[in-house]
Amino acid sequence: MSESHRPTRFDMIANQMMKGCNGKVQQNNIAGTQEQIEDFQRIYGDTIRYLEDTLPKSVSVGVAGALGKAILWYGKKETKPFVEAFSKREFNGKGDPCLALWEWLIRNGNKRQTNEVYRRTVTAFRIFLRRGESKGYLKPALDDIFEWENNFRVMRQPRRNQHTRNSNTSPTKQTDEAIQADVEDMLGACPT
Repeated sequence: MSESHRPTRFDMIANQMMKGCNGKVQQNNIAGTQEQIEDFQRIYGDTIRYLEDTLPKSVSVGVAGALGKAILWYGKKETKPFVEAFSKREFNGKGDPCLALWEWLIRNGNKRQTNEVYRRTVTAFRIFLRRGESKGYLKPALDDIFEWENNFRVMRQPRRNQHTRNSNTSPTKQTDEAIQADVEDMLGACPT
């Protein structure tokens, strides 16, 4: 993206992926250089284009940014069912995290900042991965899918096989406790 033109949707998705949950670029909380942005778009361009082409144009780039990082971390195979269901509005009824996200966006999307949309998308995707059900309220995620390494590279050992819809391995006790805490935290935030 050059400084002399208005950002495209492609530029905005890339920017949101770079920012993550914090709403700030992870490199010491300062914006990436023009060189870093161009490098990021070159490296992750296929993922950005897939989301740009697949998600409805009316949907916040916060959704695309979160799902872009999900693709990089978990892989397209694990992420595509969520992206496709959300894009085509093919929901599995009450409790479907895609539906919960869609309904939240309909009610609140234009009133909320992109960062909040991003964080609620992370929550919906995590519920989806765990084959969980949404209770109708998506609490904003407190932590991101992953944090970038230097120069916006994906960490060396993605957790592609942990907590995925097709995983045959059981998670570690520490991870089980973290999942339970996440679920209790999400349920505790539900209106009674």
